[in-house]
Amino acid sequence: MGKISNMENQSDDGKLNRAFADSLGYLLTQSGRLFRENLAEALVPLGLSLPEYGSLRLISLNTPMSQGVLGSRYGIDRTTMVAVVDNLEERGMVRRERSASDRRSYRLSLTAKGKKVLSRALRITTNEQQKFLVPLSSSEWAILKDCLGRLIETHMKAPELIEGKDNVKTARQRKRNKNA
Repeated sequence: MGKISNMENQSDDGKLNRAFADSLGYLLTQSGRLFRENLAEALVPLGLSLPEYGSLRLISLNTPMSQGVLGSRYGIDRTTMVAVVDNLEERGMVRRERSASDRRSYRLSLTAKGKKVLSRALRITTNEQQKFLVPLSSSEWAILKDCLGRLIETHMKAPELIEGKDNVKTARQRKRNKNA
């Protein structure tokens, strides 16, 4: 009976995939979800969650970055971002340094331990990405990457961020507020 139920689920999944085959939202969401699930599982031995891994990657760029900017770039709300950075700091991977220009803000940087963990996480991510992309040829991956990059660039329009007193806004948010 379990085998029949499993076959029915696979059949239902196939119907669902065919029904939404032309839906950009569905295709991006499902492929992103599947990759994130695989990556999250692969990062477990390092004790990293996906938001922690993403934060380490962004911090590693060595650009002056506060928690607010980090949260905005990674799409994490302020409360969650504080918890993520607190956890990384408690585990010795991230250091907070008070900003010279704004005493309320902290610049984030990786510690030696954070760099080592990130290096291992990057190897895991590369491996997971290669496994995930097995159905695509290298030229298909290059085309997909280019297309997705253009979509992101086009729809972000002005990716620079402005730090405000109480929040961080993207150019799109500023435009929306201006037109309201």
